[in-house]
Amino acid sequence: MKTCRLSCLALAAASLFAGHAQAQVDPNVHDLRQRNTVVGAIYVPEHAGQIRYVEHWYLFSAYVHPGANNLVRTEIVPKAGKGFDSVQSFLKKMQARDPRGTYVEVWSQTHKR
Repeated sequence: MKTCRLSCLALAAASLFAGHAQAQVDPNVHDLRQRNTVVGAIYVPEHAGQIRYVEHWYLFSAYVHPGANNLVRTEIVPKAGKGFDSVQSFLKKMQARDPRGTYVEVWSQTHKR
């Protein structure tokens, strides 16, 4: 499993959703979809009242990084039901699903202006 930890990754995440205003993701579990296929997942633990928090992204090996040469639409789709009890349980399930995936920590901070 490759690991990527970049504080500026939130900006990259925002570029996935050109035309959408937010990079922050609500607490719970979300699927990442490209071409009607699940290509990753996002786990955001509850962070009520906190202005700084971490989003845990797991990109499956089929994930395509959007760019000028890869004009692929990427969607975040909230999953219904109970999420995970911890980051460890999320990662364990994701690694079992795709051991070649990439784990990404997205550090977010909310600013009110």
